[in-house]
Amino acid sequence: MSSNIKKKLSEALHNSNNHQTEEDERLNLLSISNIEDIDTGNENQIYSIALNQNGSKAAIGLDSGSLQLFNCYTWERIRKVRTSLSCNLPLVAVKFYPCLTRDVVFTAGSDGMIKTWNLDSCTLGNTSEELGNQIMSLDFSNDGAFFATGGKDACVRLYDSDTLTLYRSYKGSNHFDIDSFNMLSEIPGHSQKVFSVKFLPDDKNLFITASWDRKLKVWDLRLKNAVKSISGPFVCGDGLDVSHNTILTASWVKEDALQLWDFSSGRLISNLDFQKNNGGGEYLYCCRFWNDKFVIAGGSGTNDLKLINIISNKVVDFLNALYPVQCIEVFQKHELLLCGTSRNFLRAKVF
Repeated sequence: MSSNIKKKLSEALHNSNNHQTEEDERLNLLSISNIEDIDTGNENQIYSIALNQNGSKAAIGLDSGSLQLFNCYTWERIRKVRTSLSCNLPLVAVKFYPCLTRDVVFTAGSDGMIKTWNLDSCTLGNTSEELGNQIMSLDFSNDGAFFATGGKDACVRLYDSDTLTLYRSYKGSNHFDIDSFNMLSEIPGHSQKVFSVKFLPDDKNLFITASWDRKLKVWDLRLKNAVKSISGPFVCGDGLDVSHNTILTASWVKEDALQLWDFSSGRLISNLDFQKNNGGGEYLYCCRFWNDKFVIAGGSGTNDLKLINIISNKVVDFLNALYPVQCIEVFQKHELLLCGTSRNFLRAKVF
């Protein structure tokens, strides 16, 4: 190898190491800042938040059942939609259709109704009803072809996104869920209310559900039963997220509420330190991965939102929300963090 080539390789390696050092330093200094209170009028109790695919619009679901849409560049309210004329029940699930070619929001809530809203014309599209159910969560496959719901009746349902036709129903179970299913022909469904549904971002066929029954269930939309059950998390809100082969859960428990799980084996990786205030409990409702090194979570135990470094297992910053944090959403590309509390709607930057 010539001395000239060796010199160039050495310079390239040096520049790469310097860039990595700068990136590591930036990550170590990650913080929450520029916090602003977004006006939702005379309504409070934010139960759900959604961002569209390019981060230009945010939608929030409120206790009254209304849907509010915001411009993420100006933070002006674009419109407010009353999703039901007959009742005022919490709008717990709000999701944008995961494709910018269709400016559509899907809503679902305590009245058991699933509805689509065309944001260009502000008109109601397709609807579907889960009779007698309260829907707590809704999420899309990464190609947008299907979405799944979970709610009070412990049943997990899978729908065609274009028509809202029911594709598959995974019924709840009365079985005592055990770690070994040698005595059972199949893994049973959930036995209590399903609070969160999350598709894997890199697999259109797999999704995870979390329930009051202290179980996570893994489902394959091509199969008729659950393919895996993980014991432990007591999820009571949007306390479920997944990144690559790692699951993040937020439980409504006093301690060890924020946990990382290995998707493949179902084993607990670690308990993340949430730092309880004044000896009180953690009691978390919601969580999100910021990236592979940081997570964000909040709840009612400390009434704040914490940014936690997974590698060092340390809280690097927090946002004092003053009220229980009921939902969060993030958009890393825009360094955007949205937080909904039992009182107001906050936005912040994560640097």
